[in-house]
Amino acid sequence: MANIYAGNNGIPQGEAFKSATGVALCGFRQNQYTIGAFTTQVKIGNLDPKTLLPCTPVSIKNDNAEANGTDIFTGFNPKTFAIEKAVVSNTDKIDGFILEDGMYVTDEAGNAGIPLEHGTVQVGKIGSGVQVFLPANANLVNVNLSTALYWDPTNKEITTTSADMVALTGVQLLSSVINGKVRKLAGDTIAWEDCTCVLVQL
Repeated sequence: MANIYAGNNGIPQGEAFKSATGVALCGFRQNQYTIGAFTTQVKIGNLDPKTLLPCTPVSIKNDNAEANGTDIFTGFNPKTFAIEKAVVSNTDKIDGFILEDGMYVTDEAGNAGIPLEHGTVQVGKIGSGVQVFLPANANLVNVNLSTALYWDPTNKEITTTSADMVALTGVQLLSSVINGKVRKLAGDTIAWEDCTCVLVQL
């Protein structure tokens, strides 16, 4: 299998735990190793799977209307959550961001990697304390850590501009702007794309 960390030139294949000199990879948790304690497993439902790449902001709804499971498993883990929608406009509300997960990491050729509509994804909820690199506009250079942050649904990045943006209330800036990589759709495959990014705490 080709190196799934190909976007980060500092991590050769099979050496993911050695020191790296590459760029930041957006969407990976930076501070939690007990995944279930800090992230929420959310059902995808009937959304288009292609909207659900890591770093996608989403609105989440309580989905108790229909229990998980069938036949003898009906009612198993009935209190679940589902993605109501991927945030695409400034009138939407962001509950959290989809995170990278071993179930849908891709190689540099774009093989595998798109979550299926009947599956689940890991979401870092705002307020959970998850630290993650997210794409950011260069207008975050030389700003205070207390600067109010907003999500630009058109350019799919964090910004300090408030007009026509979604407020990221409770999201804390933790780093300066650095070079990074984020997954993007490239035709029918997924590829790493260069971006600028910041480390934030959700």
